[in-house]
Amino acid sequence: MRKQLALLLAFTAVLFALTGCGSSGYSTSTISQAGSYAVREDMAAPAAESPMVAEATESGVNSPTAAPSGYERKLVRNMNITLETLTYDQGLEDLRALTEQLGGFVQNSRIQGKSLNQSNQPRTAYFSLRIPSGKLDELLNRMGESFNLLDVSESTDDYTDQYFDTESRLRALRLREERLLELLSKTARLEDLFQVEQELSQVRYEIESLTGSQQKIDSMVQLSTVEITLSEVVEYQEQVAPVKTFGQELRQALRSSWNGFVRGCQLFVLTLAAALPYLLVLFAVGLVVFLIAWRSAKKRRSAPPIPPTHTQGFPPEPPVNPEQ
Repeated sequence: MRKQLALLLAFTAVLFALTGCGSSGYSTSTISQAGSYAVREDMAAPAAESPMVAEATESGVNSPTAAPSGYERKLVRNMNITLETLTYDQGLEDLRALTEQLGGFVQNSRIQGKSLNQSNQPRTAYFSLRIPSGKLDELLNRMGESFNLLDVSESTDDYTDQYFDTESRLRALRLREERLLELLSKTARLEDLFQVEQELSQVRYEIESLTGSQQKIDSMVQLSTVEITLSEVVEYQEQVAPVKTFGQELRQALRSSWNGFVRGCQLFVLTLAAALPYLLVLFAVGLVVFLIAWRSAKKRRSAPPIPPTHTQGFPPEPPVNPEQ
């Protein structure tokens, strides 16, 4: 019984090591734990002598990472579309209705409204849609009927090898789960029972993780992601200037000239009002300077004349008699 238990545990350890190649998600502690079963002194047996290990190796447990040529391709298509519309509110309703008609749904959206300060600013909406991959071409055709297709870009990602590799690992893990269940039914010791249950829980966790990865790829393959930018535009209308007669041009010239004269007078008054405080200060300073100069001149006029002095060496000239 113990020898059979050792052989089964050795097989699970080797099987786990083979399936763990290339997968970082597998726990290394599980390998060492499974190996500890095989090296127990009372259960030791060479793994190479196990017929089940040889059978598992011959059945191709060590699966390749690349998918064979006939394997179904797992292609994920994604699109980025830029649209323009003259009727923004109606365009939002049409876009949502078209998504529902094609069997898709709106994953994310962001819609801009009008600002009270900038009522003429164009609005923009952003959508992230999930559309069935087989209806992407129909989506483009129907959008071209209701909107102006400004830009369309498409990308395709190939997940075939990743999907095939995950599928191979799942097969190996399910085989390992069956072996552990068989071992669990034959184990009698409580210590061995506890260790096998731990190993079984780890295997089931890895199976659930890889199954989730497969389901995610299936979802991306079936439903493509379409990123849409919807912008509001205004129809351009060319403005044609009307032809004016001579009388209209004359009236316009007179009106412009009179408006210019009135505006010039207004600017003069405004400039004068702005400079009035400075003018008053200058006037006061000038008035003070004028009064000082006027008083100084008045004092000079009212003072007695200064008599002339004799020149050294010459007698003074006699006064001139006006009667002579």
